[in-house]
Amino acid sequence: MHFGERENGVNTLLASLKLEVNKYILCTIHRDSNTDIETNLIGILEALLSCEEKTQMKIVLPLHPRTKAKIEQLKDKDFVERFIKNPNIIILPPAGFNDIIVLEKNTKLIITDSGGLQKEAYFFKKPCVILREQTEWVEIVENGNAILTGADNSKIKNAISLLLSKNDFTYPKLFGDG
Repeated sequence: MHFGERENGVNTLLASLKLEVNKYILCTIHRDSNTDIETNLIGILEALLSCEEKTQMKIVLPLHPRTKAKIEQLKDKDFVERFIKNPNIIILPPAGFNDIIVLEKNTKLIITDSGGLQKEAYFFKKPCVILREQTEWVEIVENGNAILTGADNSKIKNAISLLLSKNDFTYPKLFGDG
């Protein structure tokens, strides 16, 4: 929260990526259950493509080198090419601390399998699709700020659609003042 209140190069980073505040989606994928099982990885990536096609929103995807390699190793090379070459899917190297804070703070929606980003999404008042079957932060799911989907393509698409259309989120101090 402290670093989110600072400028941290917002104008520079967003401008360099041609992003507008609240007009893009931030996604991170790194857990073995999502990257090492090909059907799970494809399900997630297909949901991202579907989301981009439906919303025309840019999707920012900072990728760990291992995750990037797993995508490149997928058997369906046409799919991989279509995903990687999509101009609205911005694949980045892993984001540093300040950059990820800037991206979280200014996004419309976060899609992640990271425990830390789930909670940060809540502090930045951003809805979150959780690419896991369970979460440490059940309070944000119970409060309606996040939806658990695992790697299920249809659940991910439905959660994205629901969270992007919802505008009555509340953010009680479930975790104190940070």
